[in-house]
Amino acid sequence: MNEDVKVDRIKVKIADFLTIVDQCAAAYKEAVSKYLKGDKSGFRENMNQIINLERRADQIQCDIEKEAVLVESSRSKNIPILIDKLDDVVDLLKKNIVEFDIEQPLFYEELRVRMLKVVDMTFVTIDSLIGLFRVYYIFNREIKGAIFNVIRGERNSDKISIDLKRIIFSNPEITFSQKMHLKYFVESIDNISDVAKNIADSIGFLQIQPN
Repeated sequence: MNEDVKVDRIKVKIADFLTIVDQCAAAYKEAVSKYLKGDKSGFRENMNQIINLERRADQIQCDIEKEAVLVESSRSKNIPILIDKLDDVVDLLKKNIVEFDIEQPLFYEELRVRMLKVVDMTFVTIDSLIGLFRVYYIFNREIKGAIFNVIRGERNSDKISIDLKRIIFSNPEITFSQKMHLKYFVESIDNISDVAKNIADSIGFLQIQPN
């Protein structure tokens, strides 16, 4: 099997993995929305979907690692490391949604819309990261704009989450323990965008390295 065929096989696996990440992010967004609306049944359906997708992602990750050892290009040699980092995003989505199910945080009505904005921006950031992977590993194109999209998403996520925490802590009707509980969930969601931005930085660093 020649090198081009080997690389193409990895690209197919990467595309499959990115589809799983995209589906997981979409299910996460739906799950939080349903949670905030009180749709517990719908929330748990999405949660179980995320759990199953996470397992599938682990399987594809193993396949990519096996394929990558057979190629010579540095680009393909580095992919297992970055796929592992991207898998961390899937793990965080699963971990966070399971914590919602266990801890049952109470978001008052005035906070729900803003909470959804944090989740929306997290979804946008993950989507931008998926786009970056496609541009770099599948299409082998310039990634500067794609990296900026991830960075912009992370910055917007930070801004929205900070504004939300200010509202939470300025509300005298919310007890301090409740404020700390809500803060934990806001920061857990915002952290997903931070991880996405760190992955984008890693890809940017790899691009400037000699082959």
